[in-house]
Amino acid sequence: MKGIVYNTLTRRYLFAFLVICCSVVGLLTFEGCWKHIIYVEFDANGGVGEMRPQKFREGVKWHLDFNEFGHEGCYRFSGWNTIPDGTGVSYADNQEIRITSSMTLYAQWEELKYTVTFDANGGNGEMQPQTFYECEMQPLSACTFSREGYNFFGWYSDEGDLYSDGDKIHNLDKDITLHARWFSAEGNGSIDGHNYVDLCLPSGTKWATCNIGASNAEEYGEYFAWGETEPKTAYTQENYAYQQSPVRLPLSNDAAAVNWGGNWLMPTFDDFKELISECVCNRIDYNGRVGMLFTSRSNGNSVFLPFAGRWNGNYLDMGKYGNYWSSSTSTIEQLDNEYLSENTSRCLDIEYKPDMYQKQRWLGLSVRPVCQGANTRQ
Repeated sequence: MKGIVYNTLTRRYLFAFLVICCSVVGLLTFEGCWKHIIYVEFDANGGVGEMRPQKFREGVKWHLDFNEFGHEGCYRFSGWNTIPDGTGVSYADNQEIRITSSMTLYAQWEELKYTVTFDANGGNGEMQPQTFYECEMQPLSACTFSREGYNFFGWYSDEGDLYSDGDKIHNLDKDITLHARWFSAEGNGSIDGHNYVDLCLPSGTKWATCNIGASNAEEYGEYFAWGETEPKTAYTQENYAYQQSPVRLPLSNDAAAVNWGGNWLMPTFDDFKELISECVCNRIDYNGRVGMLFTSRSNGNSVFLPFAGRWNGNYLDMGKYGNYWSSSTSTIEQLDNEYLSENTSRCLDIEYKPDMYQKQRWLGLSVRPVCQGANTRQ
């Protein structure tokens, strides 16, 4: 009997002791720790969605929850603020913070709208800036600029992006200025009886408005083997007459110098590279002829080079691309570094993106003259 009583009392005392211990531990836990829990509440502030309040311990660093709100229309979440209008303390998404009291953070929203400004670029008239929203597609305002003696051929940005009149723009992500592109078939003046376009190039080079043998910008004109100055009815290795390899053609074998005289020359490799780097360009259809329009980034003037193709033997492949001779040969260094073939010279190749290539010298290509002032070659 005594053993039974002892065990029962022991169990009762042990149970009571455990209850007291648990109560003390619980009291310490809730009073000593959890009484310092504070909360950050999140307000969508015009947005949509829900976020639960986030627990923080007073004075302990922790990261804010990532934003889960969204917003209808063209808006982007830009962070949090302690005041709805953004004039309070700002916090970035998921920023690590330390706080000592509960607070509410209000989502901040950035409206994704940008301004397109229009530059007449030598033309006349005025156009109001146009507002675009990143998430919406809308057309550019129709051009109301004019320029006497010139045709308008769209717009180009400072980055070289091209736009047609009325193009629809989507996903614009910054303010931009669009410059008018102007083209005049008559050019800006005449030298030695031939019209030129002034592209305001660093070298001062003026480009002819048409090819040798043509009377206007869209005509293909005549074709020449490299170093020859007269057109032929067939272009073959067998009837190719010029067998020398100068770094640059002498005047006596320069098709522009011989046919146009004065200060007109065939462009050099560097002339073509300058044209490419200082202009924006794209394929256009002008008076029924497809070609490449080069527009100066400096003054908006343009020169048109039609896809005249080339003669190979008795076959003329025209209308698909353009090949234009330079007066520069392919040097030994270029042959080694660019895997060029011997007996080739440099030419401009235009189809989709203009670049410099090499072609066999006996092929019949177009020549677009340039004028650089007084001739220095003999």
